[in-house]
Amino acid sequence: MVKIVSVKGALFENEHGAKIFEGFPYNLYEINPSILDAEELRKARILIKIILRASSLNSILSEIGSKNASIIDQFRSGVVQFIDINSLTGLLPNAKQLEILKLNLLPITEVLGIEHKQDFLKHVLNSTIGYGDLSSLMLDPQLEEIMINGFNRNVFVFHRKYGNCKTNILVTEKSGVFNLIKRISATVGRQFNELHPLLDARLPDGSRANATFNYISPFGHTLTIRKFSSIPISIIDLISNNTLDAELAAFLWAMIQGIGMHPMNTIITGGTGSGKTTLMNVLISFIPFEERIISIEDTIELDLGARENWIQLETKPKIKDVLAVSMDDLLKNTLRMRPDRIIVGEVRSVESQTLFVAMDTGHRGILGTLHSNSAREMILRLKNAPMDVPEQMIPLLDMVIVMQRRYNKDIGILRNIKQVAEIGRMDETVLLNNVFELDEKIGKTNRTKVPSSLIEKLATAVGMSKNELKREIQIRKKILQYMVGRGIRERSLVEALIQQYYFNPEIILKKVADFFREP
Repeated sequence: MVKIVSVKGALFENEHGAKIFEGFPYNLYEINPSILDAEELRKARILIKIILRASSLNSILSEIGSKNASIIDQFRSGVVQFIDINSLTGLLPNAKQLEILKLNLLPITEVLGIEHKQDFLKHVLNSTIGYGDLSSLMLDPQLEEIMINGFNRNVFVFHRKYGNCKTNILVTEKSGVFNLIKRISATVGRQFNELHPLLDARLPDGSRANATFNYISPFGHTLTIRKFSSIPISIIDLISNNTLDAELAAFLWAMIQGIGMHPMNTIITGGTGSGKTTLMNVLISFIPFEERIISIEDTIELDLGARENWIQLETKPKIKDVLAVSMDDLLKNTLRMRPDRIIVGEVRSVESQTLFVAMDTGHRGILGTLHSNSAREMILRLKNAPMDVPEQMIPLLDMVIVMQRRYNKDIGILRNIKQVAEIGRMDETVLLNNVFELDEKIGKTNRTKVPSSLIEKLATAVGMSKNELKREIQIRKKILQYMVGRGIRERSLVEALIQQYYFNPEIILKKVADFFREP
């Protein structure tokens, strides 16, 4: 590890002891160095080699003596064989397995004379079935990305508030990065070598990992982990952190659900890390439970919680004699599976044509994400290679939501809905109308003065007047404000209340009315 020194005090310290210091050109993310002494680290390396099958049990006998054969047997059966049998040489065993391993490792730490037993156990397990030097970074829920840029370079992280930070973890050829990447590749059954220098994988906790072999990255193997949040975000979380307000959330609620009859086809767009997938996960909560959902992704990121009538599909690359399965293959097959909703995580190629054909044949409420910085740029991407969607089909898409990531010196990284645009047509020309736009000075996405054609379209489709639909949207706004006021933020609770409103609205409306009558 390389010690990072900062002349200023820490901006932030988390529960694991990691500190963030202000620096230039990067903030500095410092984790506490290991408290194990040189002798403890030497003994740890012996156990690590045995567990990884890089050394025999004989290498530990001289350390503990032949009289401790029972402890060796416990180490062999309770740790080495236990890991083999349970295939834990992948990543991260569950909590129960981890406790068993710690209990079976504890006796050998006694006879080895280890003073810092818990740190020793943590180091051994992190280096064999965990994430090695990255383990403490994986535990920090505020980190979105962990980046290894090659050998003899420091690891970088992306913090939710402080952005890109340089850590005090130095990656060397001896630091076990290659072994970590090999374990990741083993968990997904893919090779990682000169012949297969690219790896894209989903980790057991849902995080995404991308690695490149040093054959194509001259500074050494690289690894980028986009972390998966273990706590699902709800629409109330997004309202509370000013990604959007209750008025816009209620509008999106009505459009995504379609008042039970006419949900709008929607694409969420924005730059990398702008929150597209997070917003899509949240909007899915508005889809009634009885509807059958089929989601398609390159790497699974969507989390639909407790839904039962849901199928997740994931693309696969060609491996040896096994044929590749593309996004377009999955989408075409999905149309034969009687979906009520089709959700596509990341539209980027020819599958976009199939998606618009699905819209043209009557599929409603399609949700997808696409990389671009504005609704207009998204339309240009759709019309041009490799997507090549005919211009006359683009108005089959009803709504575009544009996400934006920006920096505020007082708050840190912010994600907002920058724009909500409706798509229309005049003769052969595609029209865009912004019904909501972000006011960056106050950080709020406001309703524009442009009349909403979607309000008219939805009202006509469900047999309501425009005023009736507007009143319904206001009711939903009140429900969202009720949840904010009551502190109901957990995704499962928010989703349950939304679904109960569809089934028995009188119960929810009474709770809301009572709340707003309270002094």
